[in-house]
Amino acid sequence: MNDDALGVFVNHQGGTTPELWASRYVPGDGWDASVPIADGGSYIYSHRVAVDLAGNAMCVWNETFDGGPSYVLWNRFTPDGGWEGVKPIQGVPAYERSSPDVAANAAGLTYATWLERTTLGHSSRAFVARYVPGVGWDDAGVVSGAAPALSAHVGVDAAGGVFLFWVEYVGSNKVLWRQRRLADAGWSAAESFDRGSTLFGDQVDFAVSPSGKAIAAWTETTDAGQKRLAISVCR
Repeated sequence: MNDDALGVFVNHQGGTTPELWASRYVPGDGWDASVPIADGGSYIYSHRVAVDLAGNAMCVWNETFDGGPSYVLWNRFTPDGGWEGVKPIQGVPAYERSSPDVAANAAGLTYATWLERTTLGHSSRAFVARYVPGVGWDDAGVVSGAAPALSAHVGVDAAGGVFLFWVEYVGSNKVLWRQRRLADAGWSAAESFDRGSTLFGDQVDFAVSPSGKAIAAWTETTDAGQKRLAISVCR
């Protein structure tokens, strides 16, 4: 197991344009000096980091420029080469991209997911893209249906299989959905956890084991107004 850690934070430098900074922790040596890894945007937010067994790290985040379209950007760190430089996951800007999440397995296979609206007035939909070390990012694909998606999350197992979870409206209820992709197969059909109740908030917490099992937990509100914890084990 690799015990390195990486911390990423937004630094406003006394009210100037925000920058994204990072610091690496190495057991026995402590924290490195913080360094800037991204700058120039009007807003930088929703930064997430995933680290593989070799200590390589992928950071993804949202950034907007002067009130224009928003991007999901990425920068990759390797212990030998440092930070590689900022690039967009999708080169073509959208009206709005938000709420990215990222996960990697021990070998460095990485998936990122985010919400996207193509134009004002369109519903947000969840998208996903895969990063293969030495190759780069695949083209992004849409995950969710026509209903507005509210949040999206991703996890990767040791073999390269992936779980996606997202929250989407079913009628007036907020419902958790999932989709699975095995390492040697395509995407399964999307499945909902529609229990006739609505999620309390938009978030779900989950973990994926190296063997390819996932456990998801969320809070939901029944029609009677009762709040309850829901848990599901997925294979």
